[in-house]
Amino acid sequence: MNNSNALTSLILLPEVLNFMALHENDDTVTIPLKYTTKVDFDLGAITQQIELRQKAKKKIKTFITASILLLPKLYEQSTHEEVAQYKATFISGHSMLDATAGLGIDTFFIGKNFKQIICLESNSSHLEILRHNYHQHHFKAKLLNISLEEFLKTTTEHYDVIYVDPDRRPDANRKFIDIDQCTPNIIELKKDLLDRAKEVWIKLSPMIDINTIMSNFSPHVSVLHCISHHNEMKEILVCLKSGEQKTTYAASNIAAANTTYFTSDYNNTKPLLSAPLSYLFEPNVALIKSKLCMEYSIQNNLRVIYPNGYFFTTDHPEEQLQGRLFQIIRVLPFKKGLLAQFIKQNEIKKANISCRNFFWKPEEVKKQLKLSDGGEWYLFCYNDASKKPITVWAKKLSIIK
Repeated sequence: MNNSNALTSLILLPEVLNFMALHENDDTVTIPLKYTTKVDFDLGAITQQIELRQKAKKKIKTFITASILLLPKLYEQSTHEEVAQYKATFISGHSMLDATAGLGIDTFFIGKNFKQIICLESNSSHLEILRHNYHQHHFKAKLLNISLEEFLKTTTEHYDVIYVDPDRRPDANRKFIDIDQCTPNIIELKKDLLDRAKEVWIKLSPMIDINTIMSNFSPHVSVLHCISHHNEMKEILVCLKSGEQKTTYAASNIAAANTTYFTSDYNNTKPLLSAPLSYLFEPNVALIKSKLCMEYSIQNNLRVIYPNGYFFTTDHPEEQLQGRLFQIIRVLPFKKGLLAQFIKQNEIKKANISCRNFFWKPEEVKKQLKLSDGGEWYLFCYNDASKKPITVWAKKLSIIK
């Protein structure tokens, strides 16, 4: 069932709402087997809605109500609501244009900071789903069934913020990462967008290298913000402004206990090298992605243990380091006989293995040392400044989740 109006009508039927409520936690594989001959509605469409809602309860829990509509593609590209809520803490103004609305999660949270909101959605079925869902939440926005390219040709309006989340799945069978392969092509529209907004915020794939972003949007990048959620990279958020800008680089990790944030105007600090000391520190993924690790290390009394690396060490760790902290138990060269002896002496059966700047991957190290995954031991493998293979055996002290 692809027609959004038909899907809306179906879901709002009392018997369907009751069915979804009764089976909201059921195994969706077994629902069609049990109820195909017992209901008069499209069980496949409703089973899909139940399955999507089960996933959505973790990702967009406060947006989900009994009558909200979801589609797989819209859900997959939607922003995690905790990330959207976080972005709402620093994006604000009077007027906002959401150029690629989709399921509308970002605007649902960020839009509360604006008096005037316009949402563009080129897919008419997706627009009807957006209209229906916003109506359920009494969220007011002007919704237009038009592409960004066409809209820019027909308007001279100016906005405080234009927000763009390019579609990385314009082809149903492929997922794109490169900016110029997404829809709309923001690189081609850059000038028009800057002419019509004080700030243009662009949500990009976390897989894009930040140097690529800078080469495509410089000198207009005001902020380049790498955002992770529970130490999983979610997106790179870029703010463009007219004229030549001095770029602020930022790294945030959103977690249940607290959200960490680090920012700098410079992300090319020279590393300070050291042999492993008492503790090993591994930065969170947002710091790594933003290339702020070296700047962060200088400000937090850290030294890197191999050139341009991501394993750091210190004798005196700060209290709120943004990543994982381990107490170093032993440092050994990667020699199988020596390592086998250490493993036997300490009765190590399992280890969490991490390799950087190393000739083997964790799976290969695990096989070489006859270890399985998990346990209290952490094994870090790297090549030092002299290109000698080194292992650090450690136990975790703290982790930002």
